[in-house]
Amino acid sequence: MKLTVVGLGYIGLPTSIMFAKHGVDVLGVDINQQTIDKLQSGQISIEEPGLQEVYEEVLSSGKLKVSTTPEASDVFIIAVPTPNNDDQYRSCDISLVMRALDSILPFLEKGNTIIVESTIAPKTMDDFVKPVIENLGFTIGEDIYLVHCPERVLPGKF
Repeated sequence: MKLTVVGLGYIGLPTSIMFAKHGVDVLGVDINQQTIDKLQSGQISIEEPGLQEVYEEVLSSGKLKVSTTPEASDVFIIAVPTPNNDDQYRSCDISLVMRALDSILPFLEKGNTIIVESTIAPKTMDDFVKPVIENLGFTIGEDIYLVHCPERVLPGKF
């Protein structure tokens, strides 16, 4: 199985590392070239006990690679920030989720699974994510499997 994780922040990077540690071939993707350069040099910027050592292990084993560009995969995880908008409702800004989704669209194939791990409002999957995929001719639940799995983490407990 090949997994692509889009967004290498405090959720996406540890997620990538742990899947790679357990034998999955992982491509971690981030739009920030400086982040990729730092990761390729073996440095992480997340303070989690033991994470640096496991990162070095999976990087040297080749189980985890990092890039600014997605590739064909079996599973895609979108783990990008959704900051609050400055409106009266403090609604989520889903623009980074949609940008991440757009980045994987050229690589989607029948049988793929897309997991949105970012925090999003109810109905975001149905109202925004699902139509983009269906516009490519895929049927959700038959051709492409779509999952929302919001992050649940405790810093220091990777």
